[in-house]
Amino acid sequence: MKIAKHISFALAAVAALAFSLCVFSACTGEEKNVRCEVLVNSEELLIFRAEEGDATVSVYDALVSLRNKGEITFDGYVNNYGFTVTEMNGTKQADDWSAYWSVYTTLGEYEGITYATEGYEDYITGEWVDATYTYDGVKYLYASYGVSGIPVVQGYSYMLRFVSL
Repeated sequence: MKIAKHISFALAAVAALAFSLCVFSACTGEEKNVRCEVLVNSEELLIFRAEEGDATVSVYDALVSLRNKGEITFDGYVNNYGFTVTEMNGTKQADDWSAYWSVYTTLGEYEGITYATEGYEDYITGEWVDATYTYDGVKYLYASYGVSGIPVVQGYSYMLRFVSL
């Protein structure tokens, strides 16, 4: 049952990502003007806060900026949904997706778009699944979009967390 919930969660995330096609920036690897403060940086967790940002740059753009400053390493690939992070700070996702990088943020709704939610209804069981993650007293919401589709907005925080099923 636990695996079914994780699969349902992953499918819901993929469906939500499909709606982001018109939102995500081109993943060119070019650095855009963004300023973030790294709060946590480890092999299984990255948290940063946007010191400047007006939604013209994405989380992907912030990751590129942090990488160019030597603060993090990351890798991944571009697909129909934008950029998928497959490795962060030396930790790689599993080929079978039993361990992967998941995106969370304190930015729930912005300019009428819901970028992250507290949970979802499991389509198999009909049960509500809490999709939040609390770290250091801050509740992060599970992202409805990938790193290419989430805007970086001043004052909000963003988390990439390595999840193992």
